[in-house]
Amino acid sequence: MRALLDSYVFGFVLQERSLPGASADEIEAMTHSMLEQFPPDEYPNLRAFAIEHVLQPGYSFGKGFERGLDIIRGALTAARTTPR
Repeated sequence: MRALLDSYVFGFVLQERSLPGASADEIEAMTHSMLEQFPPDEYPNLRAFAIEHVLQPGYSFGKGFERGLDIIRGALTAARTTPR
């Protein structure tokens, strides 16, 4: 359990630190460039995430941290309370 939380926090921090401090225009250009490398029929979820989240005004990678943490905590709670 602790390893999962440690991995999530550590991975999130590493990923966030590796993101360039870019303007909205630069992020948009990088996102479109990245999407060109992934065929839409093979990566529909990646494309949907980029269009519905990353390319929207005010998107912040860091805002997703708590949502992910809540998902992990919920799954861990369910795993502890579910009889085996």
